[in-house]
Amino acid sequence: MHTYKKKKKWLWTLPFPNIILLVCSFVWFPNHPYYQKRLSCGTPLLKTVELASQKRILYPYLAYCYISIQESLEKLLLEPSFFEKCEQWRSRAVPEENLKDVYDGNVWKEFQSWNGKPFLCKPYCFGLTINLDWFRPFKHSEYSIGAIYLTIMNLPRNERNKQSDDLNGFLAPLVKELNELWEGSLLSVAGRDTKTIIRCALLCAACDLPAGRKLCGLLSYNAHQGCSRCTKSFSSGYGGFDRDKWNKRSRTDHLETVSKIDHCSTKKAVMEIESKTGYRYTELLKLPYFVPSQMLVVDPMHNLFLGSGKHILRMYGLIITLLLSQILY
Repeated sequence: MHTYKKKKKWLWTLPFPNIILLVCSFVWFPNHPYYQKRLSCGTPLLKTVELASQKRILYPYLAYCYISIQESLEKLLLEPSFFEKCEQWRSRAVPEENLKDVYDGNVWKEFQSWNGKPFLCKPYCFGLTINLDWFRPFKHSEYSIGAIYLTIMNLPRNERNKQSDDLNGFLAPLVKELNELWEGSLLSVAGRDTKTIIRCALLCAACDLPAGRKLCGLLSYNAHQGCSRCTKSFSSGYGGFDRDKWNKRSRTDHLETVSKIDHCSTKKAVMEIESKTGYRYTELLKLPYFVPSQMLVVDPMHNLFLGSGKHILRMYGLIITLLLSQILY
């Protein structure tokens, strides 16, 4: 068995003739000073499978389980009541100072128009939430399964997270389609003879803390600047609550840091930059409007639905009560 290079792709030849197996050509550090570190991955991507007819075919070792966003969105839009449900948010009567849903937040209001062009203020434009999480399917298994899915925020809250509007897939093809939907895609809509231009934007990432940081290209406690919202340094401790010194993170800083990481020649150099800044690459940066530090929301599952925040405040209250009772009595 041997390898050779052809058309900038590494190919793997098998013991029997006329079968060539494509292998991974990715290089982690193309600028590394050592030649061995500049070699491509070389992991086989395809395997040979012999059919009942004794014909041999190439079959992938791993396959992406991806559902097209545009096809799924078109399927939903063909349901007679779907579009009407997505427009119900416009007729909400909520006092200005109340925050009852995503529509009352700053990001949703800012995306009514983008760079002077109307977006959410027009029909057939949708805001999306992305979620990422892992689970272990078997109790004693060392493997875990991860899923990425989208929900449509235009839908009422009681409809938003139903299985029917979940769009499962992997991040790279998902971002590709999101960019196409940002420009506008022609999709069929119930009650219309011709296809309609549909636009979508990813406005929210709702995950638990580890998944959210991985999804949005941010580090956590393992970085000197471990906050996802600001550049507060924790290298010398967790004190220092002078908010005027908490400089907000920005998309520009994130992109500049990723550019520096791209030019690193060793893994050590990459880790040093990531640890110092709290930034790392994410495919979501290919979305021209997505600001990871702004659109990654506080962990809703643990802090809101499971009551972690409420539990902490209750424990804090008990501690204060005990301290006061000792002081007074």
